[in-house]
Amino acid sequence: MRKIQVTALIAACLASAGCQHGSTPPVDDQRGPFNAWVVETLDDEAVSNAIITQRTLYPYHFVTNAAELNELGERDVKVLAGYFRKHPGQVNIRRGAEGEGVYDARVSAVRAALVLGGVDAATVKVSGGLPGGDGVPSRRAVEVGERMSQPMSTGSQSGASEVQVQSNGGER
Repeated sequence: MRKIQVTALIAACLASAGCQHGSTPPVDDQRGPFNAWVVETLDDEAVSNAIITQRTLYPYHFVTNAAELNELGERDVKVLAGYFRKHPGQVNIRRGAEGEGVYDARVSAVRAALVLGGVDAATVKVSGGLPGGDGVPSRRAVEVGERMSQPMSTGSQSGASEVQVQSNGGER
Protein backbone atom coordinates (compact mmCIF):
# COMPACT_ATOMS: atom_id res chain seq x y z
CA MET A 1 0.00 0.00 0.00
CA ARG A 2 2.83 2.32 0.81
CA LYS A 3 4.25 1.72 -2.69
CA ILE A 4 0.97 2.81 -4.27
CA GLN A 5 0.85 5.97 -2.14
CA VAL A 6 4.41 6.92 -3.08
CA THR A 7 3.74 6.29 -6.78
CA ALA A 8 0.53 8.37 -6.60
CA LEU A 9 2.38 11.18 -4.83
CA ILE A 10 5.17 11.21 -7.43
CA ALA A 11 2.62 11.18 -10.27
CA ALA A 12 0.73 14.08 -8.68
CA CYS A 13 3.93 16.10 -8.28
CA LEU A 14 4.97 15.47 -11.87
CA ALA A 15 1.52 16.34 -13.18
CA SER A 16 1.38 19.60 -11.23
CA ALA A 17 4.90 20.54 -12.30
CA GLY A 18 4.01 20.03 -15.97
CA CYS A 19 0.88 22.18 -15.71
CA GLN A 20 2.51 25.27 -14.24
CA HIS A 21 2.16 28.32 -16.47
CA GLY A 22 4.77 31.00 -16.73
CA SER A 23 7.58 28.84 -15.43
CA THR A 24 9.72 29.80 -18.45
CA PRO A 25 9.84 33.28 -19.90
CA PRO A 26 8.41 33.67 -23.42
CA VAL A 27 10.87 33.77 -26.32
CA ASP A 28 11.36 37.25 -27.80
CA ASP A 29 10.78 36.36 -31.45
CA GLN A 30 11.66 39.24 -33.81
CA ARG A 31 11.23 37.21 -36.98
CA GLY A 32 7.69 38.43 -37.62
CA PRO A 33 8.55 42.11 -38.21
CA PHE A 34 11.65 41.14 -40.17
CA ASN A 35 9.68 38.76 -42.40
CA ALA A 36 7.06 41.45 -43.03
CA TRP A 37 9.81 43.92 -43.96
CA VAL A 38 11.38 41.43 -46.39
CA VAL A 39 8.07 40.75 -48.12
CA GLU A 40 7.26 44.47 -48.42
CA THR A 41 10.74 45.24 -49.74
CA LEU A 42 10.59 42.53 -52.40
CA ASP A 43 7.07 43.58 -53.36
CA ASP A 44 8.11 47.25 -53.61
CA GLU A 45 11.10 46.29 -55.78
CA ALA A 46 8.89 44.27 -58.14
CA VAL A 47 6.36 47.11 -58.40
CA SER A 48 9.13 49.64 -59.08
CA ASN A 49 10.59 47.45 -61.80
CA ALA A 50 7.17 47.18 -63.44
CA ILE A 51 6.64 50.96 -63.30
CA ILE A 52 10.06 51.58 -64.87
CA THR A 53 9.54 48.97 -67.58
CA GLN A 54 6.10 50.26 -68.51
CA ARG A 55 6.96 53.97 -68.00
CA THR A 56 3.36 54.91 -68.79
CA LEU A 57 0.79 56.95 -66.91
CA TYR A 58 -2.89 56.35 -67.57
CA PRO A 59 -5.97 58.47 -66.85
CA TYR A 60 -6.40 56.59 -63.55
CA HIS A 61 -3.11 58.13 -62.35
CA PHE A 62 -4.84 61.53 -62.30
CA VAL A 63 -7.77 63.08 -60.52
CA THR A 64 -10.81 62.60 -62.78
CA ASN A 65 -11.05 65.31 -65.45
CA ALA A 66 -8.09 67.16 -63.94
CA ALA A 67 -4.36 67.49 -64.46
CA GLU A 68 -3.53 66.78 -60.82
CA LEU A 69 -1.77 63.48 -60.08
CA ASN A 70 -3.56 61.30 -57.54
CA GLU A 71 -1.73 59.25 -54.88
CA LEU A 72 -0.98 56.41 -57.31
CA GLY A 73 0.26 58.85 -59.94
CA GLU A 74 2.52 60.62 -57.44
CA ARG A 75 4.04 57.30 -56.38
CA ASP A 76 4.66 56.19 -59.96
CA VAL A 77 6.18 59.55 -60.96
CA LYS A 78 8.52 59.38 -57.93
CA VAL A 79 9.67 55.92 -59.02
CA LEU A 80 10.19 57.15 -62.58
CA ALA A 81 12.04 60.25 -61.35
CA GLY A 82 14.44 58.06 -59.39
CA TYR A 83 15.17 56.11 -62.55
CA PHE A 84 15.34 59.09 -64.92
CA ARG A 85 17.79 60.98 -62.68
CA LYS A 86 20.39 58.45 -63.86
CA HIS A 87 19.04 57.30 -67.25
CA PRO A 88 17.51 59.24 -70.14
CA GLY A 89 14.24 57.96 -71.55
CA GLN A 90 10.61 58.53 -72.32
CA VAL A 91 7.43 58.74 -70.24
CA ASN A 92 4.15 57.96 -71.96
CA ILE A 93 0.92 59.61 -70.91
CA ARG A 94 -2.10 57.83 -72.33
CA ARG A 95 -4.98 59.97 -73.42
CA GLY A 96 -8.39 59.22 -71.96
CA ALA A 97 -11.78 60.81 -72.57
CA GLU A 98 -10.60 64.17 -71.23
CA GLY A 99 -10.37 67.18 -73.52
CA GLU A 100 -7.22 68.45 -75.22
CA GLY A 101 -6.68 71.13 -72.56
CA VAL A 102 -6.77 68.63 -69.68
CA TYR A 103 -4.41 66.28 -71.50
CA ASP A 104 -1.91 69.08 -72.20
CA ALA A 105 -2.11 70.14 -68.55
CA ARG A 106 -1.42 66.53 -67.48
CA VAL A 107 1.68 66.46 -69.67
CA SER A 108 2.86 69.71 -68.07
CA ALA A 109 2.11 68.39 -64.57
CA VAL A 110 4.16 65.24 -65.18
CA ARG A 111 7.07 67.26 -66.58
CA ALA A 112 6.96 69.54 -63.53
CA ALA A 113 6.81 66.57 -61.13
CA LEU A 114 9.82 64.94 -62.80
CA VAL A 115 11.83 68.18 -62.58
CA LEU A 116 10.78 68.53 -58.93
CA GLY A 117 12.06 64.95 -58.46
CA GLY A 118 15.51 66.00 -59.69
CA VAL A 119 15.25 64.97 -63.33
CA ASP A 120 16.91 67.09 -66.03
CA ALA A 121 14.00 67.94 -68.32
CA ALA A 122 16.25 67.66 -71.39
CA THR A 123 16.90 63.95 -70.72
CA VAL A 124 13.27 62.80 -70.65
CA LYS A 125 10.73 62.92 -73.45
CA VAL A 126 7.04 63.02 -72.49
CA SER A 127 4.70 61.67 -75.14
CA GLY A 128 1.47 59.80 -75.76
CA GLY A 129 3.31 56.64 -76.82
CA LEU A 130 2.55 53.04 -75.98
CA PRO A 131 3.70 51.31 -72.78
CA GLY A 132 7.19 49.86 -72.65
CA GLY A 133 8.09 46.27 -72.12
CA ASP A 134 8.96 43.30 -74.28
CA GLY A 135 5.79 43.38 -76.36
CA VAL A 136 5.26 40.73 -79.03
CA PRO A 137 7.08 40.12 -82.30
CA SER A 138 5.39 41.84 -85.24
CA ARG A 139 4.88 38.48 -86.99
CA ARG A 140 2.89 37.25 -83.99
CA ALA A 141 0.83 40.45 -83.87
CA VAL A 142 -0.03 40.08 -87.57
CA GLU A 143 -1.04 36.42 -87.04
CA VAL A 144 -3.30 37.36 -84.14
CA GLY A 145 -4.86 40.19 -86.15
CA GLU A 146 -5.51 37.90 -89.10
CA ARG A 147 -7.03 35.22 -86.87
CA MET A 148 -9.31 37.74 -85.19
CA SER A 149 -10.54 39.07 -88.55
CA GLN A 150 -11.60 35.59 -89.69
CA PRO A 151 -15.11 34.34 -88.87
CA MET A 152 -15.31 32.06 -85.84
CA SER A 153 -15.38 28.37 -86.71
CA THR A 154 -16.79 25.58 -84.62
CA GLY A 155 -13.51 23.68 -84.98
CA SER A 156 -13.69 20.00 -84.18
CA GLN A 157 -16.83 17.98 -83.68
CA SER A 158 -16.78 18.65 -79.95
CA GLY A 159 -17.24 22.34 -80.64
CA ALA A 160 -13.76 23.29 -79.36
CA SER A 161 -11.65 25.41 -81.67
CA GLU A 162 -8.43 23.90 -82.92
CA VAL A 163 -5.15 25.38 -81.75
CA GLN A 164 -1.80 24.40 -83.19
CA VAL A 165 0.88 23.96 -80.55
CA GLN A 166 4.58 24.37 -81.17
CA SER A 167 7.08 21.94 -79.66
CA ASN A 168 7.89 24.45 -76.90
CA GLY A 169 4.25 24.45 -75.78
CA GLY A 170 3.40 27.88 -77.17
CA GLU A 171 0.31 28.61 -79.24
CA ARG A 172 0.84 29.29 -82.95
